[in-house]
Amino acid sequence: LDTADKANIESAYTANQGLKTGEIPQLAGLDGRKLIFNAALVLETREFDRCMATIDSVIGKYNGYVERSQINGVPESKTNETIGRSASVSLRLPISKYGDALRELQSMGNLLSKAESTEDVSRQYVDTDARNKTLTLQRAKYYELLVKADKMENIIALENEISRLTTEIEQMTAQLRFWDDKVAFSTITVDLREVITPKSVKPADPDLNTRMNGAFYNTINEMKKGMEELSVGIMGALPWIIISVVVLGILAAILVPLARKAAKTALKNKNNEKPKEE
Repeated sequence: LDTADKANIESAYTANQGLKTGEIPQLAGLDGRKLIFNAALVLETREFDRCMATIDSVIGKYNGYVERSQINGVPESKTNETIGRSASVSLRLPISKYGDALRELQSMGNLLSKAESTEDVSRQYVDTDARNKTLTLQRAKYYELLVKADKMENIIALENEISRLTTEIEQMTAQLRFWDDKVAFSTITVDLREVITPKSVKPADPDLNTRMNGAFYNTINEMKKGMEELSVGIMGALPWIIISVVVLGILAAILVPLARKAAKTALKNKNNEKPKEE
C-alpha cells in the first residue's frame, strides 16, 4: 500500500469513530483506577508446620492460589542441625481480601519485616487499550481491502500489514490481560523461617589430665577466693580495730601509772612493818 492508501484507511476509521484525524479514542467503561497491590512479609516461628497450615487456610478462605512455593530443610525432629526449615510462598489473593489476608498472615509468627507497594497502571492501561482497539479496526479495514484487491503486489502488501497488526494486537492483548490479572489479584510473598528449640547437650566425661588440672585450678581459685574474703573482712573490721587500739592505749596510759604507784606504796608499807616485828 502506498501512503495515500494508508491515509485513506485512517481517515475512514476516524470518521467512523467521530474523531479528528490522528486523535486516539479514550477507553470506555474503565471503572476506577488500575492499581496493583504487592506485599512482602518476613516472619520467624517455632511452629513451622502450624504457620504453613495457616497459609493454606488463608488461601482456601479467600479463594486465592499459590503462584510460587519453595520449602527448604527437614523437620527439627529429624536433624541435629542448628538451622531450621525455611519457606518462601507467593500468594495471589482477590484484591477485596488483600487487607484481611495480610493481617492474618503477619500475625501467625514473629514479624521481622513488612513491605508494601502500590503501582498505578491506569494511564498505561487506557493508552494500550485504546491503541489496541485502533489497530483492530485498522486490521478490519485491511481485510475489506484485501477482498477487493486485484493486483498481486496489493494483496502481498495488505497481507503483510495484516500480519504486522495482528502481532501488535496480540502483544497488547496479552499485556492488558496481564494487568487485569495483577489488578484483580494482589500478590503477598511470605518468607518463613523456623527457629530451632534449644537442646541441652551432655558434655563428655573429662580425661585424667583434665580432671587433675581442674582440681589444681579449683584449689587455687578457692584459696584466692578465701584470701579475697579475708581481705574484705579485715578492711571491714579495720575501723573497730583502730578504735580498740586507741581505747586500750588510753586505758594503759591511765592504769599503768596507777598500778606502779600502788606497787610502790605496798612495798614501802612492807618495809616499814619489818622492824616492828623484830
